[in-house]
Amino acid sequence: PALQPLSAGLPSNTPGKVRKLMPVETSDGPVLFWTAPKAKKVLDKAVQYVVYRFEKGQTVNLDDPRNIVAVTSRSYLNLPYRDGTTQYIYVVTALNRIQRESAPVKCKVSL
Repeated sequence: PALQPLSAGLPSNTPGKVRKLMPVETSDGPVLFWTAPKAKKVLDKAVQYVVYRFEKGQTVNLDDPRNIVAVTSRSYLNLPYRDGTTQYIYVVTALNRIQRESAPVKCKVSL
């Protein structure tokens, strides 16, 4: 997955950061949950989310699309279970309807 290039001339409004980002253990395995950011204007409303994953010790680089694991309209993502001790850093950003990306929110997860 990758993000669309930004178009010049469109409003520069970005959505707020996602809130309450946390991993939860469910009967179906680990799930990463978050809450949509609050929006005062239509252009500020989040319509999709970008989920990035980085291995422990890897530099967090949101400009490299190889780190994107999902672009989704849902406010959760099922995570792949490994051995229970492998640590990852997940970063979630929000996208508005013109594909402007919010500031990132990080969460450490052991899978």
